[in-house]
Amino acid sequence: MKVKQLTTRQDESRIINLINDGDKDAFREMVHLYGRRLYFYAWQYLGDRHMAEDIVQDLFLEIWNKRKTWHPNETLQGYLLKSIKNRCLRYIQKQRPIISSSMNPHIREEFEDTISSTIDVQSKSRIENTLLEQDIMDALQALPERCGLIFRMHRFEGISQKKIAKELNISVKTVGNQIQRAVSILSEKLKHHLENE
Repeated sequence: MKVKQLTTRQDESRIINLINDGDKDAFREMVHLYGRRLYFYAWQYLGDRHMAEDIVQDLFLEIWNKRKTWHPNETLQGYLLKSIKNRCLRYIQKQRPIISSSMNPHIREEFEDTISSTIDVQSKSRIENTLLEQDIMDALQALPERCGLIFRMHRFEGISQKKIAKELNISVKTVGNQIQRAVSILSEKLKHHLENE
């Protein structure tokens, strides 16, 4: 089974079990599926492409090194995103000028909570938009070739259905059907974003 075919928690459990057993192919597929998304997520927090890459690589390296005891208690994507977020926040805190050691511990804790909350508020929208854009790109690439071509011509290039039909030597009805098919496929692949609206 390929990780990119994950659809249920049972599928995720099987992949995690394969990785626990040292299956390199399962691990590579997980990296392939989530690596780019995690990179964009980290980059939005840090604003530093190289550090984002390092943090993502470090997470995957840690997972592989601890694979025998690695057992996420949530969805795989949820676990990976939370891990990246925590690593980014730790990195940001380390880079911040050192707070005076004489500062009252209670005040320091409130300060850290405020900084983390501010980062969350400022980044949440950009991060969600980045993840949505990435998922849209992935969904578009997964469309059947002719279906994807017609959809992009109509929606992104603004070409009328009639003109598309003429250019591709097909009927206007076929163009309309392909556009509807694309919308249906995209809606299914992006439904988790729509459900969170």
